[in-house]
Amino acid sequence: MKLIAYIGNVSVRRVQFRLGLTAPVLPGQGDEQRLRTAYQIAGTLGERYSSATTQTWFRGRNPDLQYIAPARMLREQDPDEIGAQLLVAASSFAYAG
Repeated sequence: MKLIAYIGNVSVRRVQFRLGLTAPVLPGQGDEQRLRTAYQIAGTLGERYSSATTQTWFRGRNPDLQYIAPARMLREQDPDEIGAQLLVAASSFAYAG
């Protein structure tokens, strides 16, 4: 949950609160795109690796991304601009190791 909160640029407490609501609470457009990109990457990595490995990939420094953690890039940069780059890095990791 901490990773989702970090990428979505909200506190863990806020994520926990939102998950407990019965009425849907929609994220802002930028945050929604960040979470959609993260979900797509997680799906790509999840085909070959465990959830723990997938989470570690998001947190770790990535040589394909100039040694910046993918989660940090998603949080701090425009997901429309970096989404493709992150997906390529995830696919490279998933299929080449």
